Amino acid sequence: MTAGINTGGRHFDDAMATQAAEAGLQAFGLSLDGLQAAHDQQRARGSFDAALRALGAARRAGLQSLGV
Repeated sequence: MTAGINTGGRHFDDAMATQAAEAGLQAFGLSLDGLQAAHDQQRARGSFDAALRALGAARRAGLQSLGV
């Protein structure tokens, strides 16, 4: 069994990703609503960039990708 989460990525930084991995989280999924303009329009300005930063943090922490 794999423990994972799916998120929009806001506030999921390197520290949180590392803590999550140390706590046993193994996989990370990210929700995107399209390209940057469409995603930011649906969510909030800066959300697309935050999501990509979260994806990088998850990868650096060694979390498996569930998909984007």
